[in-house]
Amino acid sequence: MSKYLALLSVLFIMVACSAPTYKAASSERGYGYREKALSDDQWLVSFRMAGGSAQDAYQLVLKRSAELTLQQGYDWFEVIHRRRVEQEGADTARVSTQVAASSQTVTRCGLLNCETYSRPSNMNTTGLNATTRSQRPYALAEVEIRMGTGLSPDLDNVYLAHELRMVSEAE
Repeated sequence: MSKYLALLSVLFIMVACSAPTYKAASSERGYGYREKALSDDQWLVSFRMAGGSAQDAYQLVLKRSAELTLQQGYDWFEVIHRRRVEQEGADTARVSTQVAASSQTVTRCGLLNCETYSRPSNMNTTGLNATTRSQRPYALAEVEIRMGTGLSPDLDNVYLAHELRMVSEAE
């Protein structure tokens, strides 16, 4: 019995960790949704999530578009332009080296004159600066939408906001 309980606990944790957080993004590169008004009825809406697929992010950006459409007092929205991005995790490294050699100015004076010249110093400095940054995989979906009221155009890229919101809440 305890074996099954442990297995269920592990499965619950895996599902909880894999589900994207549906909230407003806290920064430009943060995870969650963002929106920007382009005009009274046109908006740019995006959703960025850790891991997942671009299709998952696209479903969530449509959900946010439906919510925003209803909040603005419209009935439907048309996707004018869409962009989906999946970024695999990547390690980037930046290495820079610096070698500095100094010179020494020497003045020699004899009985009749002085001579000044420069010669390399025995003191050389070498530096190494290495930076490694690991990027987490992410998915991004971005849509430009135009909102409308009343009868919606019969197009593949037009969504009834109330119906889409109900479907996303049932999932």
